[in-house]
Amino acid sequence: MPLGDSSLTITHVQRKDDSDATTREISVTLLLKNAGRQPIVNHASYFRLVTSEGDTLGQQIATSAQFDRIIGVGETFSGTITFSIPISVSTRLRLLYHTERSTQTALVPLNI
Repeated sequence: MPLGDSSLTITHVQRKDDSDATTREISVTLLLKNAGRQPIVNHASYFRLVTSEGDTLGQQIATSAQFDRIIGVGETFSGTITFSIPISVSTRLRLLYHTERSTQTALVPLNI
């Protein structure tokens, strides 16, 4: 998905129900490419899950190493972010990506 001077691609989504049967882990692997003329910042706080009803879920329990970083001009970053959500939440989820720059906002459906 193009986002002005960058692009976001979801490469893999994995769902895992926890053994306590009350929560579920959703892991999202993504590519973030900087096609602009200046470095861009990536932070885990820029990502949230949104339910089909519009509720926003943001409890992140893990990220891949060096997820929060600066992505240089022409670089592509690959990383994984994992969320914990109630098991009762619908599997029709979307990933909300919203940086401090208003031109970089995306809502991407997740195939779970």
